[in-house]
Amino acid sequence: MKPCYFLLLLQSLAFPLLAQFTDDFSAATLADHWQGETDKFRIRTGELQLFNDGSSGGTTVLYATVPTSTAAETTWRLQLRNEFAPSSSNFATVYLVVNQPPVPDSPLEGYYLKIGGVSGTVDRVQLYRQDGNSSELLLEGDEGAVGDNPVLLGVEVRRTTAGEWSLQMDYSGGTDYDPQGGTTIDNTYPEGLYFGLSCDYTSTRDTSFFFDNIFVAPVVVDEAAPVAESVTATGPNELTVQVNEPLSSAVLIAANYTVNNGIGTAQSVNFENGDPTRLVLSFSNSFVNLTNYELQISSLVDLAENASGLQVLNFEFLLPELAAPGDLIFTEIFADPTPSLGLPDFEYVEIYNASDKVINLLGYGLSTGATPRIIDDYLLLPNSYVTLCDRDAADDLSAFGPVATLASFPALTNGGDDLILLAENTVISELTYSIDWFVDPVKAAGGYSLELIDPSVSGACPGNWRGSESGNGGTPGTQNSLFGAALETDPPLLLTAFAATSTEIVLQFDDVVADNPDLVDLFSLSPGVSIGAALLENNDQNIRLFLGGDLIEGVVYDLNLAVGISDCLGNVSTVAQTLQLGLTQAPEPGELLLSEILFNPYSGGTDFVELYNVSDKILNLN
Repeated sequence: MKPCYFLLLLQSLAFPLLAQFTDDFSAATLADHWQGETDKFRIRTGELQLFNDGSSGGTTVLYATVPTSTAAETTWRLQLRNEFAPSSSNFATVYLVVNQPPVPDSPLEGYYLKIGGVSGTVDRVQLYRQDGNSSELLLEGDEGAVGDNPVLLGVEVRRTTAGEWSLQMDYSGGTDYDPQGGTTIDNTYPEGLYFGLSCDYTSTRDTSFFFDNIFVAPVVVDEAAPVAESVTATGPNELTVQVNEPLSSAVLIAANYTVNNGIGTAQSVNFENGDPTRLVLSFSNSFVNLTNYELQISSLVDLAENASGLQVLNFEFLLPELAAPGDLIFTEIFADPTPSLGLPDFEYVEIYNASDKVINLLGYGLSTGATPRIIDDYLLLPNSYVTLCDRDAADDLSAFGPVATLASFPALTNGGDDLILLAENTVISELTYSIDWFVDPVKAAGGYSLELIDPSVSGACPGNWRGSESGNGGTPGTQNSLFGAALETDPPLLLTAFAATSTEIVLQFDDVVADNPDLVDLFSLSPGVSIGAALLENNDQNIRLFLGGDLIEGVVYDLNLAVGISDCLGNVSTVAQTLQLGLTQAPEPGELLLSEILFNPYSGGTDFVELYNVSDKILNLN
């Protein structure tokens, strides 16, 4: 049984010995070199026939390992016969050279011919380059040339060492070829491993595809041992090994694979989804997160029976976990990049992983109050920083530190804005920043980022932020220039108090007040009106008191604040405060007098007028 041959061609070229791949299907059964769904094909009268009789249709693939390269000019020839007119549901594909077995829906890289595949009689032969899940048309034959029943086709494709492709056809099924579509240069994929035949068909065409006289030359003869290129932990006790070429089934011996640090020998080894360039190893012991390991492979054997010696690959096991509220915090905000002091002219925010988890940011959302913008794939390790930015900014900002990108970064308002980080609709971190947080008006004018001073203290605290002290204006992706700086130590100061209604009083403080269940106990009114509840509002700098009785018009009340109120930094007041308030009324004519006027102040002074309330009312000047 010799329908498939590898014939050595001795050549004095600067690449390995070459061969050719041919199959005229003159034997009674399919050669062992063919892989895929071999049970759905048969050889009949010297032709390869799709034979899936009685099926409901689908896609059936046959392929062989046929490595080719632009190290030499390559020629592909074959004959094809279809006992039907091609359509969008019934057509053939010939994979000339691809990087992995051309099973359905594989993200291949390489080149293929499509024979028809459209509706009507306009079908033609087309040469495509496939880039994963997308394809680009390179050359095509005459329109309608393969649109009738039957299709008889002889085809020859050539690729030069410079990557110049040409397409020739004999539409009678022979070898009297005519050039089609000129030439094109494409050297995107100079090498490939596989040749394949694919049939897309409905139930009425499951025996109607025929192929013959397949020829590929030259084929690169493999004389090098396989190399394990990388290892990736794909589960708590599973590894995937990527190898540079297809392997023999002789490598499927679990004892050949060992991991140190108490993991031991593999329990099983298999090809990933049948791909002989990817090995999946399973172990009985589980890897420990954030631990470095060493995989020892005693030997790898390729399809040409080249065997490697011992190979060692190092890897770190990282098991991503979902962030919980507080695990990720905002540590830097760059809302106004102009004028630049050294940083690129792009807005960004920085986040810090304050947990002991490895967190994959893929799918997390960043919002400034509107629809969240989605973050791309990025693994953020514990106690690490990363800059969130637009994809267009990634190259420039990555010079300063690691970046995680968004397809569309939300615009940051210079004067202040909401920042919300979400994971699966759960708020992980949020704050509302303000331009006042800079403290320094020069830095607030632009070119400087806002930096968090102490990550262990609430990021919603204005006193925990200031303008960056970096000479570049910010420290994206790295520890902040203000890290470890002294925080302000002033306790909250009560600025104003007014009666919003007869049963509610609104207080305004100069800082964010820390919430606690005993907050209401710090306040009292004189003359005595009970206070039932105290509620923080307006970014926690206002407190609304709900009274147990009504205020009386014309009565001036003393609002007393006892010692013990604290801000979000933990600064506690040690001095009692008192402000006067009451129910206000609008002034009537004659109740409010002008009592002093300064219209010509000394140089540097300020004009003013003084008002005097001569009534017995509390007047509202709003």
